[in-house]
Amino acid sequence: MSVKPCVRCCLPFSIVLLASLAQAGDVWLFLKDGRAGVGDPSREPVRIAFADGIAATITKDFIQFQRTQEQVDQGVQAIFQELLRGENFEANAKRFKVLQAAAIPKVLEYLMHEDVKRRLVALYALQYCWSPQAQDPVLKALEDKESDVRKGAVQVLIRQVPAKKAADRLLPLADG
Repeated sequence: MSVKPCVRCCLPFSIVLLASLAQAGDVWLFLKDGRAGVGDPSREPVRIAFADGIAATITKDFIQFQRTQEQVDQGVQAIFQELLRGENFEANAKRFKVLQAAAIPKVLEYLMHEDVKRRLVALYALQYCWSPQAQDPVLKALEDKESDVRKGAVQVLIRQVPAKKAADRLLPLADG
């Protein structure tokens, strides 16, 4: 099965799902406790929605910093350029941990790219940033024609998906 159909199906769905968290004035809010979600910081208290569907109400002083999706995407692109050159893996892993779900739309674009190296870098990133919207595209990567991409997808699933759920998906592949 080709990965290309997923670009038409999964990626737009992921972007729509993340965008549906946001409303006019909403930006990515990075909290002092390390979580990130979408909310409108011009309101007090701030209602924040996380990628896993959980929402919370916080005060503005709990926000460490904020970024628009465009700013996040530009940052992710810069990170990818460094990683593609083989630079700063540890520092960029930390950046992806901070960005969390905010990085997912751009990372999934790279995961769907026809260039193997870009797909591998996307899988590297997904070990450090995650949202439920990334699960189906990573599962599709298990069917990639490149064995390194398949191995990378397994690594991401082991790291990001609960063990029982990952085992249910991976065991049939081991048997086949």
